[in-house]
Amino acid sequence: MSFSSAAWDALSHRADAQQYFFRVQGVPDGTLAVKDFTGQDHGISQDYCFTINLLSESCLDVGLAVGRKARLEMAWEGRILPLHGVVSEISYGGEDVGGHGYVVLLNSVLHPLKLTRDNRVFLNTTAPQIIE
Repeated sequence: MSFSSAAWDALSHRADAQQYFFRVQGVPDGTLAVKDFTGQDHGISQDYCFTINLLSESCLDVGLAVGRKARLEMAWEGRILPLHGVVSEISYGGEDVGGHGYVVLLNSVLHPLKLTRDNRVFLNTTAPQIIE
């Protein structure tokens, strides 16, 4: 079995509590269970975005998670592969079998840089003058 076919087999399974974990800073571990997820633009120095469908046995204050560091962990061949990011959005999806559903957008840590603009123009100055 080649690496690519092994990777495809591992990623083609349905998300369950044994394979995928989602952790958010400030939320106790085990509170959120991964139902499924999709992602786009994942790569080095890319502003990737993962949409993660989660289940929780209890209702959560969704405002607490926005802007917090989070990580999606994938168990593969006995290893945990983490995907670090920032929760940019979270919404309540309603009651679901086994609890309450939530949809989370997990973006790269580069994402907050898109939300602000801070431009300065230096005329008639050199780089050493700007640094001073």
